[in-house]
Amino acid sequence: KMQRAMGGGAGNKRKAAPMPEVGADSEEEEGGNGDVVDPDSLHQFVKKRKMNHEERLAHVKAGREGREKFGGRKANEGKATTNKEKLKHKNYQMVQRSARVKSKLTYQPPKKKRDKNFKGKVRR
Repeated sequence: KMQRAMGGGAGNKRKAAPMPEVGADSEEEEGGNGDVVDPDSLHQFVKKRKMNHEERLAHVKAGREGREKFGGRKANEGKATTNKEKLKHKNYQMVQRSARVKSKLTYQPPKKKRDKNFKGKVRR
């Protein structure tokens, strides 16, 4: 009762589309005999079969025709890589740990008071 009051409920269901009636009218529109069946109406969707190895290779080679080859990284051929470039290819966990160790080494804690109760001058 509450759903009907709010606008929802069983009264608002979608109705199925009406099916066209099969009868003498439909046979006359097709212009055919009642015994003859159109072969195109019998075909269903047929899934394409997988290509075998030779067909796949032929398909790949056909796609390669008419395009230039991929260029490699030949611009940096005579140059050495920097340490930052090497870090990009390194395991992240190793890089992360070494960065943490470096930060600990460079960390300098603030200077503490030497003596809390010292209130005089330092004599040398």
